[in-house]
Amino acid sequence: MDKSQKEHQEVPPHLEQKKLVEFLESLHRICKIGIYYPAGHKVLNQAAEQFQQNILGVADTNRSVLIELKSEALFVEDHEITTLTNALREFRKLILDLGIGGIEIDRAILLPELLQLVRSLLLGRSQLQGIKEFTQADIANLPTSVRVVKKEFLVDEDTILHEGTDEDAEHGLNTVFQALVQQGLERSQIEQCKKFLKSLSERFASRPLNVKGLPTVTWSDVRGLLSRAVVNAYHLSDTSGGFFVQNDLNALSTIFRGLGSEIQDKESQETIRILTSIFSSSSTEKPLAGGDEKTNNIRPADNIPVKSVEQLQSFITDNVVPISILEKITQVDRREELSILMQLLQFKQKEAAEGKIRQNLRDILNTPLNKPEFDTITMGVIHLVTCKDSSRFFDAMYFLAIIMRGVKTFSSQQFLLMVYQKIARSAQTLLWPILVNEILALGWSVNREVFGKLATIAAGLPGPEMKTRLPELETMDCFQEKKIAEDIFDPELEKAFPLFPYLLETSMKKQIGERVLNSLIAKPPDWLIEAVAPLLQLEIPQHMKFLQIYLLATQQDYFPINLRVAAGNLVVQHLPEISEQQKREEWVVNTIQAIPEMQVEESRQLLIRITEEKHMVIIPKWPNACRRAAAEALKTLRRRPL
Repeated sequence: MDKSQKEHQEVPPHLEQKKLVEFLESLHRICKIGIYYPAGHKVLNQAAEQFQQNILGVADTNRSVLIELKSEALFVEDHEITTLTNALREFRKLILDLGIGGIEIDRAILLPELLQLVRSLLLGRSQLQGIKEFTQADIANLPTSVRVVKKEFLVDEDTILHEGTDEDAEHGLNTVFQALVQQGLERSQIEQCKKFLKSLSERFASRPLNVKGLPTVTWSDVRGLLSRAVVNAYHLSDTSGGFFVQNDLNALSTIFRGLGSEIQDKESQETIRILTSIFSSSSTEKPLAGGDEKTNNIRPADNIPVKSVEQLQSFITDNVVPISILEKITQVDRREELSILMQLLQFKQKEAAEGKIRQNLRDILNTPLNKPEFDTITMGVIHLVTCKDSSRFFDAMYFLAIIMRGVKTFSSQQFLLMVYQKIARSAQTLLWPILVNEILALGWSVNREVFGKLATIAAGLPGPEMKTRLPELETMDCFQEKKIAEDIFDPELEKAFPLFPYLLETSMKKQIGERVLNSLIAKPPDWLIEAVAPLLQLEIPQHMKFLQIYLLATQQDYFPINLRVAAGNLVVQHLPEISEQQKREEWVVNTIQAIPEMQVEESRQLLIRITEEKHMVIIPKWPNACRRAAAEALKTLRRRPL
C-alpha cells in the first residue's frame, strides 16, 4: 500500500477524531475533578460513567485503549489527534511533564481504579514541582488495569551546557533511547548504553574523538548524529530521504568501531558491539517499512505476512466462502481459558499474579458471554466452596458480581441467584453482604423477578444476624462509593420489607430511606403508610424509627396498637403544618379518613379544627373535601382513644 492509499484509507468508526477527542476529554475531566469530589459524589459518578462509555466506544472489541505521546503529538490507538482542545493541551502537558510515553487503560476499568490512576499521576506531578535539577517522577501504586510506559532519558553535562544552541541536541539523547526501546533492547542493555555514552560525554567533552580514517570528530558531533540518524531511521517514511539516513548510520558504525582501539574495558567493548550491530543492521533495513524485509522477531510465526482487511475480503468474495464457515472461523471458545482462571482462584497468589488473573477474567466478562461460558464460570465458583479458605469463595464472588454488572447477556443478580441455589446452606450465608450489595447496585429495573427472589432471600436472614453483619456490608463498593440504584425497594414485595429496617442503620441510611419512602408514597401497600408516609421527615430520628417499625410490622396479620398510636401522633403533630397547596392534594383526604383507625387523645380536636377553622372568621382554612372527610371521621371516633 503506497502513501496515497494510506492517506485515503477509511478510519474505523470507533476511531473517528470526534470519539477520540471525547474519550481524552472525559479522562482529563476525571483528572480535574477526581481530587475535589469524594467517591460517590454525583458529579464524579457522572464523569466516570461518561468516561466508561467513551472508553468502551473507542476500544470496540479490543481489551484496552493505548494513549501515546510521540514527540509532542497525542495518539490514541496509533491515530494522531489532529485538533487539540484546551483540555487536551492540559492533558498532554501532564503526561509530558511526567515523562510518560504511553498509557494503556483496560476497557473494564472500575471507578476506584480510575481514581487510583488519577491520584498516581497527580502525585507524580506534585513531586516534580519546585525541583530544579533533572529528575523523573515516580509513578507508583498504579492499578492492574493500567500500564504506563515511561520515556527513557539521559541528560549529560554537555547537553545541559549546549541546551538551546543546537537543534539536534534540544532534547539531549532522550529520543535515541526511546527509539532503541522500540527496537526491543532489554532494560539492562539500555542502561549499559546510557552508561557508555555518558562516559564518552565526560571523556571527550574537551577534546575530539580520535577515529582513524575520519576528520576531527567532537562529542557534540556524535551526539547530534545519534539524535538525527536513529530517530530518522526508526521513523522513516516512504519519502524521507533514506540515502542520507543510511550515510548517517554508516558513519556512526564507523565511529564506534574506531573507538574500539581507544576504549579497552570489557563492558565498553561489549556496548560498542551492541551499538555497532544496531547501526550496521539498520543501514540495510527499514524496520517500519514492511514487505519482504527480514524482521527481528523471536517466534517463526511472527514472520508470517499479515493480510490486510481488503485482501481477506477479496479472498472471501472470490472464493464464495459460505457464511457457516465464516461463523466457525470467527467463533471463539473461551471455556478452557475460563476454567484455568477459575482454578487458579482456588489458591492464594502473589499480588501481581492475582491482578493478572482478575484482569483476564475482567477482559472476558466485558464481552458477550454464551451460555456454556457462563456455566463454566458458575461451576468454577461452586467448586471454590470446597476450598479450606472460605475467603477464596467470598472474594471471587464479590469480584465477579461487580464485573458482571456490565455483562450484556447475564446480570450480576442472575449470576448470584444461580450460584446461591446450587451451594450448601453454610456457603449461602456467606453471600449475604454480596446479595444485598447487588440489590442496592442494580435495583429491580434490570430484572424484577430475579430482584424479588434475591431480596426475599436476603430478608430471610434472622434480624440479629443481619445486625452483626452490617460491618461486612459497609466494606462493599456501594457503601464505599456511596452509590446505589434508584429502584432498590419494591412496595409490592412485602416479603423483602424486613431487610430494609437494618439497612436504615448503615452509613447509607439517608439515601436508602429516601428511596424506600418515595416508593411507599408512590405505591402505598396499605392504609396506614398511605396516611402517614407523606408526613414523614426522615431527618427526624423519631420518623426514621417509625419507618423501621412499620417495615417489620408488615409481616404480621394486623398492625400492633403501638404502631397505630405512633402513626396517630405523627398525624396530629404534622398534618396542621402542611402548606395551603398540600391541603388540596389527594393524600390529605385519605389521611383524615384514616384518623379513627389510629385515634389518639388529640385526634378529636384535630378533626374539629379541620371542619371549623376559618380565615378572617368567614373563609374556611381547609378545602371542602377535607372538611367533609373530617366530619365523617368524627362520627366514627371512639369514646376513648387507643
